Amino acid sequence: SFNKKILKKSEVYVNFGKVYRFPTINDLYWNPGGNLNLQPENGFSSDIGFIWKYSKNLLILSIEPTLYSRWINNWILWQPGDEFWTPMNIKSVWNRGLETSTNIFYQLGKGGITLSFKTAYNLSTNQDSYSNNDAILGKQLIYAPHYKFIIKTKYTNNKVSLTYLHNYTGYRYTSNDNLNYLPSFQLGSLFFSYQFFQKKNNLDVFYKINNLYNNNYQLIINRPMPMINHELGFNLKLNK
Repeated sequence: SFNKKILKKSEVYVNFGKVYRFPTINDLYWNPGGNLNLQPENGFSSDIGFIWKYSKNLLILSIEPTLYSRWINNWILWQPGDEFWTPMNIKSVWNRGLETSTNIFYQLGKGGITLSFKTAYNLSTNQDSYSNNDAILGKQLIYAPHYKFIIKTKYTNNKVSLTYLHNYTGYRYTSNDNLNYLPSFQLGSLFFSYQFFQKKNNLDVFYKINNLYNNNYQLIINRPMPMINHELGFNLKLNK
């Protein structure tokens, strides 16, 4: 890895590494579907990024674009079968893309407003096949979206926080030859929390509305996800 500060508010970084990942316990033994014949993933990963930060008075701004590329052999991917899903090794996958992260914070009294915007453009293509199936070469892996966007707005004031999260997920292919796909979808969620302080311990009570706009969508084909739904709960932290 390499990191170098340039100018007063900027820095550039480069990372390169060797990747080796064993199959998980679920990959091997999930019943039904586990595959004891899986080989570990192995390959190389690299990324290059740039960070620019700016602050003035009550405003803090940061922008970070990142380019990445990964060559992985024996990529482990769960795929649908005749009766159930099972993980399989893909001989060679080239995963590359561009990610950006932009954050803006403006202080208001004891709290502030945070606005973050994240984007991702991803290509994960099948470069080689154990089955010698030319129809899948150069095609996007199933359920890997090309585009993702996340917008988050958060207001905090002492013990209260209110967050709105908007998520866009692009179309995803459902067949290895990329002839079938699921359409893109958008989700909104609203999150409210209140924090109680009790000496060293604190308690957060929260209320969340998921799928705020009651959209009909699927993460996996023929498996509809819940329409608008609500969560109520708490987080208790004990500090000793």
